[in-house]
Amino acid sequence: MAELIINHKIDITSNMDELAQKIKSDIKEKYDLVVTEETVKSTKKLMADINKEKADFKTTYKNFKTEVLKPLSPLDNKAKEIETYYDKAREVLETQVKSFEAKKLEQAKLVCTAYATVECNNRGIDVGTITILDLFQKLGSITEQGNLSNTAKNEIDTRIQAVENAILRARIEAEELAKRDREIAENARLEAEEKFKQREIEILAKAEIDKQKAVNAVIKEQLKPVEVFIEETAPIKEFCLFITTTEVQFALLSDFMIKNKIEYKEVK
Repeated sequence: MAELIINHKIDITSNMDELAQKIKSDIKEKYDLVVTEETVKSTKKLMADINKEKADFKTTYKNFKTEVLKPLSPLDNKAKEIETYYDKAREVLETQVKSFEAKKLEQAKLVCTAYATVECNNRGIDVGTITILDLFQKLGSITEQGNLSNTAKNEIDTRIQAVENAILRARIEAEELAKRDREIAENARLEAEEKFKQREIEILAKAEIDKQKAVNAVIKEQLKPVEVFIEETAPIKEFCLFITTTEVQFALLSDFMIKNKIEYKEVK
């Protein structure tokens, strides 16, 4: 790049140092005073004179500065023109850099997607569940040779592992839930079977009781004491009987025999 060279010669002299020293001296010796009723008007006039003197100073210096800077006016325009050339030169380079980086990011997208797809297929995972869009926007995702960088590879592996862990956790939770559902269903089935069995036992027991009551009623009806007129002189005979019956039936039979004055000796 070319270097700017400007030849100039400016010889400026002024009395600014003396003027500044004079004003500072007046502040201490002339302006630092006590205002009284007699001096207040003259003091205000002195303040107005100072303001006018300041305004005259600014105008004089502004006019002088404008006159001195006149030779620089053409250079200002040329300097602005040169600055635009610098900007254009940078823009040309920036366009090339952006084009290069865009191609590199497109390559990053391809290699990241290819690696993620292969790894997901090997693990049986849907590649769509892996978020790698941000890696497409990082130049560091690929090497200068256009290969996947270790940093991007490790990041993709980490994200795939996170999804795999989430799938495993979901599978375990689903299996545990299914197991609990099966246990609940099995317990309900066993409980229902137990209730059914218990009900069946109760029904059978009641039926047996009802049956026994009916039998007993029949036996009781059949064993009602009857009036037997036995002559006093009738001979008494001894009979040997073998009876198979329930305790209840035997009790009814025993009651019948007692009421009819039939004696028995032995019960086995």
